[in-house]
Amino acid sequence: LDTMQVWAQVAEADIPKVKVGMGVYFTTLGMPDRRFSAKVVQILPTPETVNDVVLYNVLIDVPNTDRLLMTSMSAQVFFLLDAARNVLLVPTAAVQPLARGGNRREARNEATVRVLVNGKVETRPIKTGISNRSQVQVTDGLSEGDRVVTSPDPAARRTGPTPPRLF
Repeated sequence: LDTMQVWAQVAEADIPKVKVGMGVYFTTLGMPDRRFSAKVVQILPTPETVNDVVLYNVLIDVPNTDRLLMTSMSAQVFFLLDAARNVLLVPTAAVQPLARGGNRREARNEATVRVLVNGKVETRPIKTGISNRSQVQVTDGLSEGDRVVTSPDPAARRTGPTPPRLF
């Protein structure tokens, strides 16, 4: 089979973000280090309910010219909502969103990070771009080579001080 079809179940809350033609990648249980790329070809309009969770089936066609994929394999699918290349990234754990009133859209892209400067930790405002579970794009406020502190702010903890972890 030169083309295989992956059926991905997507939660009701996430289905509005999925579009036909959208890029995806996935790994299989048997080949966790191999990333397969593909595109969404169809979103079935009738959901299934599993354990009181509404799930929509998303069909993904993937080339299988090397014949590594077989029927009934389990896959973990990642949908590409956005992409950025050659950008400045920091760990998600290092970013503290600003809690401000007013324009929520602007506030969503404003945050702070702690940076080590001349042996001292200082808080710096940044503007953020896209993010995933582990990294956040920084669009303003940091430069390549800045030493970002990833450990929690000691002032927010009740235990004794620990040296900052750096990224």
